[in-house]
Amino acid sequence: MRAKLRRRKRIAEFIRSWVYVIVSCVFLTGSVFIALKEAMDYYAAPEYDIETVEVYPIVEAEDIKPDEHIPDPSKEADKMVVWIETVHHIPFEAEDTYISDEIQMLCVLIGNETGYCPEFLMSIIEAESSGRQYAENGPCKGLMQINTDWPEIAEYMAQHGYTDIYDYETNIRLGCFVLDQKREIYGDDIYAVLMAYNGSSNVSERVENGDYTDYAVGVVDRTWELERLHGK
Repeated sequence: MRAKLRRRKRIAEFIRSWVYVIVSCVFLTGSVFIALKEAMDYYAAPEYDIETVEVYPIVEAEDIKPDEHIPDPSKEADKMVVWIETVHHIPFEAEDTYISDEIQMLCVLIGNETGYCPEFLMSIIEAESSGRQYAENGPCKGLMQINTDWPEIAEYMAQHGYTDIYDYETNIRLGCFVLDQKREIYGDDIYAVLMAYNGSSNVSERVENGDYTDYAVGVVDRTWELERLHGK
């Protein structure tokens, strides 16, 4: 009788041992699988986005001679189009804009009215004034650092009945007006427009050589970053 009990006990211990081994193997296999999957997902995630941008040679107004033929880029694309690969680093812990909700709402409102991406306006405000309403740098004032030495600014304010250049809405609308003026010269090359907006000299020559300013690159990259954060 005792021999049978000992035999049953040994069998039970043997079964328990194998059950423990099997459970341990399943657990370890599952852990290894999860770890490998996480590692593969991490390294498979693209660290860079690459976009191809069409850039056309810039013709400034003062360089155009009377009766001179200006080629149409859309008709002479093979001759005139330059392809540039712009590589954006994807930050894994990007932070949303810190400017106030009121300013953000105005960027959306005015951006939709003027055709400018709201995140683009937010990025300029971050770069120019860090969202400070009364920021000043010489003649440059407000959120978007509007240069009051530029005669067109006073004319635009008088035409639209604006009196306070530090007013959020007024300043952002003035910034869009300045961007429009720069686009009339440099077209839709956003790097050139931003460089001109920020007061860079020899913009056309620098853009032709790919010599973009940190300011222009920073605003474009920040715009792209905010658009990703906002689900665009």
